Amino acid sequence: MAARHQLPTAHWPDTSISTEAMPVLQQAERLIEETRDKQGEFTPTEATRRLRDVEEMLDRVRGVQELDVDTVLVPKLLLSHVALLLNLRRTNDAARRLREAVAASQGRRGYDVHDILFLANIRWNGDTMDELKNLCELLLGTSEAVDILFPSCEFGLEFLRV
Repeated sequence: MAARHQLPTAHWPDTSISTEAMPVLQQAERLIEETRDKQGEFTPTEATRRLRDVEEMLDRVRGVQELDVDTVLVPKLLLSHVALLLNLRRTNDAARRLREAVAASQGRRGYDVHDILFLANIRWNGDTMDELKNLCELLLGTSEAVDILFPSCEFGLEFLRV
């Protein structure tokens, strides 16, 4: 169970944490899977309701983290939140949440190559390009990797062309 939720095994079998945290983690995982399975199929009303559910679950999972249970579910919930915001055509809010997801991910596991893709989906501006180039240099050895990975990207490219 610890590996499935990407929890450090040092916490297990600590029953005081597992009995409080495990139901929340399982509910969060179900919510993420349900949201991913129906992605793009939500009506605006359903998407708004699911958005509230994800926000509530995010608060609950963050509460579990305060019990010293380190989990990857916060970035995953934030990405579910991004998908729902995009479904509602709220691209500016989605871009902010995407940055938050990248920051949460980097805070948990450090820099990761997946962060390049997430950052590439944020509305292009000078700061984003600089951040993306720095991340490419750090992870791939050269800032020119941005031009190789995303050859058609220019400043001002609309966020995901939604």
